[in-house]
Amino acid sequence: MLFALLEKHATETPAKLAIAEGNRTISYGELSLFISMVTANLSAIGVTRGTKIAICLSHSIEYITLFFAITRVGAVVIPFPATVENDETNSVHIESNCDYILIEDAYLEKFKFKNDAGINSVIVSDNTPGTSLYDVFRENASSYEGGARFADANFAMRYASDTNVLSKEPAETQHGYVSRVTSYVRAADLTSNDSTLRVPHHANTADRLSWSALITGQTLYLVSNDNKDPAKVAQIIDTEAITIFDGPSWFYRDLIDTPNIERFKFSSLRIAIYGQGPLPKRVADWFLRRLDLRVVDPSGLTGMA
Repeated sequence: MLFALLEKHATETPAKLAIAEGNRTISYGELSLFISMVTANLSAIGVTRGTKIAICLSHSIEYITLFFAITRVGAVVIPFPATVENDETNSVHIESNCDYILIEDAYLEKFKFKNDAGINSVIVSDNTPGTSLYDVFRENASSYEGGARFADANFAMRYASDTNVLSKEPAETQHGYVSRVTSYVRAADLTSNDSTLRVPHHANTADRLSWSALITGQTLYLVSNDNKDPAKVAQIIDTEAITIFDGPSWFYRDLIDTPNIERFKFSSLRIAIYGQGPLPKRVADWFLRRLDLRVVDPSGLTGMA
């Protein structure tokens, strides 16, 4: 269901830029093929409908591709917050009873999973013997031909992180998840003429802002975790005519404190969204004074928590 919304744009505008992540880019046609290949790779290692897959990857082209691929095969995705400590992660691991943990080596050392609760999750990282992340993301001659195995069953198990304390949220069906995404699309009046720039709030997250950009045929610009330079982000907003900007509240503060920030026009921006903590009043006032633009959190925009 989620993939079908993206596939429409891959069919109609296959050459249009879908995601730009630093110097890496992928078109809608290429993204659709990549998702299809990753879905086939997941099926090859034994992932089927109902399989529970925990993922801990940087917010990247691969992360987005994997998320869409999991929805195609009908599995349940469990995003692991990379900002919490080992004990909290083990609690998620035990409670979710996930079948697979797909995790980058950069996070593997931090998350030393315990199996004393009898949880036999298969860990797949950059260099695990047998099956590695290379096998999940490798290009292959075949693609997934099974169609979208849509079933309105549990699709995402969520764990909210507030001051590094995890709390389990209700499991969400794919139908419910798509409904939330499309509610945001309608509230923000998003179209393919928009372009979204995201500074990730956490190392990884299953968020409706990235998916809403792609299912409406926009170009999504991702700022990597190791390249959060406010001046470079300001430059991207101007040169790429960004209309939707999303980032954590602390980044908004750093953005307006950038030397010579007044040289940037930000004239294309029409929606600015923040999260991960309150927005300082002086920051909100700056956007109102300079751009006549109100900065909102996602719930303020959609009317949904």
